[in-house]
Amino acid sequence: MQNETKNVVSSMAQKCCDIRVTGLPLIIVDTFDKEFVWEIALASGLVAPVKVKSYSGRDRDYYDFLFEGCDSIQSCSNFYDQWVSLLKNKDGKAFDIKRMTPGMYLLPLTKESWNKNADEENSRIKRLRDYVSEYVKSVDPTSPVRSSCILLYGDPQYLPEDLMEYTMIVEEEFPQKKEIREIIVQAVSEADVPLSDEVIRELVNDLSGFSIGNIRRRLNSLLRANEIDGSPAILNAKFRKNTILSAKKQVLIENGGILELQVLSDEEKAHQLAGMKNYRDWIEERTAFMKNAEEFKLKLGIMPPKGVLLCGVPGCGKSEAAKMLQIQWDGIPLLRMNIDAMMGGVVGESEKNLRKALKQAEAMAPCILWIDEIEKGLSGASSKSGGDSGTFKRMFGRLLGWMQDNKKSCFIFATANDISQLPVEFFRKGRFDELFGVYMPTNEECKNIFLEQMRRAEKMRKTQAKELGMEPGPDLFEKSYTDKENEKIINGVFDPVMNELAQQKMFVSGADIAEIVKRTLMDLETMEQKLKKPISGTDWQKMLIKTIHSGLMTQGCGYANLNSIAACYLQLLRKNFVPAGKDALFSSKEYSVGWDSDNNRIVASYNGTEPDNEYDKALYLAIKERIDRFAAEMERKEQMALF
Repeated sequence: MQNETKNVVSSMAQKCCDIRVTGLPLIIVDTFDKEFVWEIALASGLVAPVKVKSYSGRDRDYYDFLFEGCDSIQSCSNFYDQWVSLLKNKDGKAFDIKRMTPGMYLLPLTKESWNKNADEENSRIKRLRDYVSEYVKSVDPTSPVRSSCILLYGDPQYLPEDLMEYTMIVEEEFPQKKEIREIIVQAVSEADVPLSDEVIRELVNDLSGFSIGNIRRRLNSLLRANEIDGSPAILNAKFRKNTILSAKKQVLIENGGILELQVLSDEEKAHQLAGMKNYRDWIEERTAFMKNAEEFKLKLGIMPPKGVLLCGVPGCGKSEAAKMLQIQWDGIPLLRMNIDAMMGGVVGESEKNLRKALKQAEAMAPCILWIDEIEKGLSGASSKSGGDSGTFKRMFGRLLGWMQDNKKSCFIFATANDISQLPVEFFRKGRFDELFGVYMPTNEECKNIFLEQMRRAEKMRKTQAKELGMEPGPDLFEKSYTDKENEKIINGVFDPVMNELAQQKMFVSGADIAEIVKRTLMDLETMEQKLKKPISGTDWQKMLIKTIHSGLMTQGCGYANLNSIAACYLQLLRKNFVPAGKDALFSSKEYSVGWDSDNNRIVASYNGTEPDNEYDKALYLAIKERIDRFAAEMERKEQMALF
């Protein structure tokens, strides 16, 4: 086989040829795209195609092929599609391997088409076993069985283990952007629809991550769609975006749903991330770099950002930060990795699913790969016991290797609540660009979160009214105290609320504040009367304090919860995580570990500065007291684990 240009079809066809040379009788192409497999079969030259032709008046050995150059499977007499060619001969009798017609057999492996009853005379398993047995026994390279090739395609799990020993799998490849561009240019040229370079670049990016066959089908769909406003539909930006977006969702579902394309609603796109200023500033500095990664590679010869790990207290905005990242990096898809869908029941299936998911993410680059609560999905990687930890460790090892070596613009956004369940190698340099610690929000951050939750409620009312064709009525809140610029007025409204939380020892996360706002709005007395005019700052303050006294439990309520928060803080301090918020109450710089030689023991403590305001001071003292109690014991256990 000779390839003048390297593309997906020629690359995979060459791999099939290489396998064929080794003498293995079965090849599986790991794809369900039938037309794509046809192309590989024709391009490989594993079996020379013969055009359908009459040879009247002359005898010919039926497996001495004439190469007359077929341009499609259908025009070749020795390419056999589907299982029927191996189940029965042309005379309708049961198939006899010794009377096999040499050629290329393209056989699907799907749940619907697979017959697992090997005892039946015409079962697919029996046919393959007969073929493999005859192939292995045959020493004549010109024999019918040796002159044939069986190319399976679909899901390899439907092939029995005994046949897998005689099989090699060729994984589906995704086209590079250069090849995608060539396909687009050719398609629009044949359709005689001129596209600007800008639209072609957009299509190249949007179609990244699709297989060859899918790209062609989506392009045909766009080119053949009915006109919009008198022009070809493909020229309509909204139509292009929605069509390809739907196609991407479908492709990811077909690939097992391991990666989910996250699409935010218009309402969510209006949300803002309150707090986490250090994290937001870090992302802002890399926005241009990520959105123009290829240009930066070309000009500066440097790689795009690898990603970030956000760890910390649950309910403090880690998942929200991922969605806000998609808004800030508009145009870059957000892919959420579903680890539950990745885990398979067959040995090796989980690792294969992870490999396919990472390959899919690479093909869709630039993209954001969101792995939420990673310690829950892969916690077995740090287990020292038996069980399924072997699978977890292999998967975790592959993920870490990919994170280290990946050269594509796949930005990893990983979150975790409990980093003690993650192996130490996860935090080494080169895996992530930065490790951010997400702590309980400070007094100022809480105020911003309150304002953001109120703004979202206001926005939701207006959106709902618009959908129902109604007028939203007056604003829900007085604008004088919802404008972030009115700092003095905002402090006047919320300082008493924050002080009340401090006195009640109710330390709140972002999720707690969202619940407080929701409950307060639900508990409005004489709602119709209240909503005839915007809620004033004074009334809102009283209503919030009433909710605080209603028996509400928050993330930082109670002895046990505070212990858990302190333990989480201690892990972040020890691993030198950068605070996601600008004015965090705790910093790794203030955490110290030493050795008390007099008492022959480890000592550890936190020596930060006590905040001024009442809420931050109460939170700081509650956490610090616990850190000082837990630190020495945790350090001792960590040191013991090293030996």
